[in-house]
Amino acid sequence: KKLLYTGPSGEQLDIWNIDPVTNGSRQVTNDSYIEKLGCVSPDGRYAVFSSNRSGNFNLWKLSFAGGEQQQLTQGNEVDSNATCSPDGQWVLFRSFREGKSTFWKIALAGGDPQQLFNKQSSTAAISPDGKLVAVRYVDERTNQIAVLPFNGGDPIATLPVSINYRDVGLGWTADS
Repeated sequence: KKLLYTGPSGEQLDIWNIDPVTNGSRQVTNDSYIEKLGCVSPDGRYAVFSSNRSGNFNLWKLSFAGGEQQQLTQGNEVDSNATCSPDGQWVLFRSFREGKSTFWKIALAGGDPQQLFNKQSSTAAISPDGKLVAVRYVDERTNQIAVLPFNGGDPIATLPVSINYRDVGLGWTADS
């Protein structure tokens, strides 16, 4: 087992792995583009990262069995902040597809992205059971967290949060 991370390689960023036992590291991507690790699938077979190799920052999938790389998202938008779903079937990501930061999902196998939340938002987290997504957003200058079904639909809860915050993360606990 190895750990993946984003690190510098000359003028760009690449994905590296490091063995926690031997401390040996190896460059996984090696090109002239900027690549930022998003997530590793729960089964450890794939990594999803954001790269500008297509001219814009889109999501790419890297298979560790053979090293194949597949472009998951297309277009002129900036797609980033990939989070793999607990079942390994989906990737949640932030995109500027509508001129603002919103959250979308796409199948890890590829396909058409589906918008999950259409308000200007900054951070999202998938629940441990994969059924819900929490999204931090601003609505009429008020900070909120929306909880919505991962399969899509309207929020099932909207929670107010402090206006004075640094948006450094959002996560779920395993408690019920």
